[in-house]
Amino acid sequence: MVLPSAAPAPRRAAYQRLAQAWSEGGRVEVRWDKEMTQLPAGRAVWLLGWENRFLNQIAADVGSQLKLSADTAQLDGQTLHRKKQAVVLSARQDGAARVWLGCGNPAAIPGLARKLPHYGSYSYLAFEGDAPTNILKGQWQVLDSPLNVAVRQADHEAAPAATMHLHPRTALTDVMNAPPP
Repeated sequence: MVLPSAAPAPRRAAYQRLAQAWSEGGRVEVRWDKEMTQLPAGRAVWLLGWENRFLNQIAADVGSQLKLSADTAQLDGQTLHRKKQAVVLSARQDGAARVWLGCGNPAAIPGLARKLPHYGSYSYLAFEGDAPTNILKGQWQVLDSPLNVAVRQADHEAAPAATMHLHPRTALTDVMNAPPP
């Protein structure tokens, strides 16, 4: 876990408590971002804080599905504000997970520490309030997969990706209205 050295003292302390709680089994290494020159390769990494000096690296890992500024994160058609919402993003780099948690409200961090282990199937999350309450969850669209193939047109341009929709059809049997055997 990489803690943000530049965060204000209340947030630094809250992130440090979260890291201590999650590292009690001794399997989690906790370091401050100012102690590191780069993120470890091939290992899972949690980055904590909007102020984390490695935040741009996880934003690059996520790619075009995220627009990140100093005070906002835009994803899934929503703009999340640093001071109002907690944002959690995950990405893969060198076969290992990288996760970022940015929260402007130190009072929400203990609740996030309790709740986040239950959201393992999501790529991104957003929470609001001191409790905090989940307001957004989703999975990244797969953009780079060996199962995706760019179809080239006669002019050698890639055809735009299209989402297929199946027409609804009736069931093969209707057990609710079937005659008795």
